[in-house]
Amino acid sequence: MRELQDLPWEDRALAAEKTVTVLKDKVCALYNGSQSIIQKQLDKALVRDEKNRRRRAVVEAKADELQRHSARLEAVVAARTHQLRSILDNVTFGFLVLDRDLIIADGYTRSCRELLAAQEIGGRNLGEVFGLSERAYGNYAAGLDQLFEDLLPEDVLADQVVTRFELEGRVLRVEPRLIRGESGQPEAVLMSISDTTALEAAEREARSNAVLVSVLKAKGAFASFVDDVRSSLEVARDHVDDAAYVRRVIHTIKGNSTAYGLDEIARFVHGVEELDTIDVAAIDSIEAQFKAFLRTHRRVLEMDYDGTAATVFEVSHARMDELRTIAAEPEYNSVREWRASVCLKPAALVLGPIDNFVEKLAERLGKAVDFRCEGLEVLVDQDTATPVLRTVTHVIRNAVDHGLEDAGLRGCKPQRGSVSLVIAEDDTNWTVTVADDGRGINVGALVSTAIETGKLTAEEAEAMDNDARVRLLFLDGVSCRTEVTDISGRGVGTSAVLTEVRRVGGRVDVETKLGEGTTFRLVIPKPEALASAVGPLAVRCVPFDMRSATG
Repeated sequence: MRELQDLPWEDRALAAEKTVTVLKDKVCALYNGSQSIIQKQLDKALVRDEKNRRRRAVVEAKADELQRHSARLEAVVAARTHQLRSILDNVTFGFLVLDRDLIIADGYTRSCRELLAAQEIGGRNLGEVFGLSERAYGNYAAGLDQLFEDLLPEDVLADQVVTRFELEGRVLRVEPRLIRGESGQPEAVLMSISDTTALEAAEREARSNAVLVSVLKAKGAFASFVDDVRSSLEVARDHVDDAAYVRRVIHTIKGNSTAYGLDEIARFVHGVEELDTIDVAAIDSIEAQFKAFLRTHRRVLEMDYDGTAATVFEVSHARMDELRTIAAEPEYNSVREWRASVCLKPAALVLGPIDNFVEKLAERLGKAVDFRCEGLEVLVDQDTATPVLRTVTHVIRNAVDHGLEDAGLRGCKPQRGSVSLVIAEDDTNWTVTVADDGRGINVGALVSTAIETGKLTAEEAEAMDNDARVRLLFLDGVSCRTEVTDISGRGVGTSAVLTEVRRVGGRVDVETKLGEGTTFRLVIPKPEALASAVGPLAVRCVPFDMRSATG
């Protein structure tokens, strides 16, 4: 200001004049409607404030809507959670989660308490809850460890884990399923638990009914079978010191029990067969099983163990007329021949439901089998042919189990294996032929087994021809199989067949070719009374001599 006063009056006048001019221009500009920069800035600020106000209003409205939506969603989630919890708490199935140490996590369904007979199971070890023994727990833990390792498909690994448990008189099915994390790695196992007590009872009843239907369809054959069991066990008691003979008898009973669907009895008999020593008490225990079965189903089957010995023969009017004619003749042989012919019965009555036996065996072994029967109507003698026919199941079982290859291993042959049973007769013999189109008999394996078991020396084997080596199959304890199962592999079945055939003076012929199959031919001579009816005995059947077969 002082600097302005120090200027000459002319300069001060000029500055004042310029100031007036500027003010005049500003006034004119305002008068003419133009805005100042400040005003423009103020106007822009007002616009921004309005936009911000509107944005805030939208945001607040959206926030209110989101809050209302969240409240609705929370209500829906709560309702659905309640419904899900209600469902889970009331289902008969139980669900729980296990970690790698088999510790039960919290959050299991309420039904688990009832199924596992425990009020609190969270944090407890599953083995403890199930009351597993140390060995059973170790096996179960090993199975779950493999599941956690996840090295094979989950379904394959889950099948290796035990799923059936018995607890507090009930049967539980416990099935595992992996729970995977975001990375796809196993983190825990979800266990689903169900009470299958009633289901197993129903299945047992269904199986029992199926057995009864099978027996009733062949009631006569079954009665004959029970009679044969009783007499066979009586003989086994008398020869209890002959271990090989007793095992052959028991093995035959087991096989024929399976033919009638008596699987539980067959399993029990197999357990007896597994014993190191079979004494009279063990034989009695087998008899007790048959007695219990017949006693339980006596009202349906109308037979009992001690009352099946009486055999009833039905004779037609024509046969009775024939008897009257014969009685008037002086020839006693004619009466004897007539009596022998009346005692004949169809082979089907002796064999029982053999087709059912093959079907069940093939299903159990996982093999596709076409089974063909011929000659079941052929009449056979009860005393001569019946004991041999009882052992035919051994030959058929070996054909399906040993002979036929597994699926995919049959090469150019049809994938369905073929087994046939043909019964025929001529004037002097009955012939039973069992053939398969399987792998054939591995003679080398037979020789090796015979040498390993001490039945044969290497020198004796070297001196034998091929036929003699094949006949090693009939030695006790010699089998083509290296593994013994409840189906076969003991080398007892064929020995039982040979024993019965030799007992009646018959023979067994075996033809085999690797890769093509095997045929067993059992030749059973007819009794003299029957053979003489058509003339003299044309063929003499010499018993098979095992000693000559082994050199």
